[in-house]
Amino acid sequence: MSNKLKQLRASEGFTIIEVIIVLVIGAVIMLAVFLVVPQLQRTQRNSNRQNSARRVFTAAEQVNANTASYPTADGTGKTAIEAITGTVNAPSGSAYSWLYAQATTPDNNTLYYTNNTSTCANNVPTATATSGKVVVIVANEGATSSTNWCVGN
Repeated sequence: MSNKLKQLRASEGFTIIEVIIVLVIGAVIMLAVFLVVPQLQRTQRNSNRQNSARRVFTAAEQVNANTASYPTADGTGKTAIEAITGTVNAPSGSAYSWLYAQATTPDNNTLYYTNNTSTCANNVPTATATSGKVVVIVANEGATSSTNWCVGN
């Protein structure tokens, strides 16, 4: 009987090795979550910015189709565009700031709208000799000049 009692006591509970293995597996899972989730959130916010730029560009094209001219930079351009799109919000939830100028160092809470002779080349506004162009630029999160989002015709 005493042998059976010793065997029963030896088989109860977990060994220290088993506990360490479970903790290591848990740590690896937590590390993966903490590394992947922020990147997924950043990607979602950048996708929101790109969609906003497309909405503004499409609205500018619609204004041009109706009036034969693109919205201007005198402040009525934003009004004409937002009459179609509604308020265009940044991923933070607040409305984008608008600049009617070509972006030199864009930030990701500002929409840059130009209706001059620029077009997009590799997400960078490029001057062309053709008038009647419109460009909408927004910076992606953590952006440098090479990671802007540019929509143009």
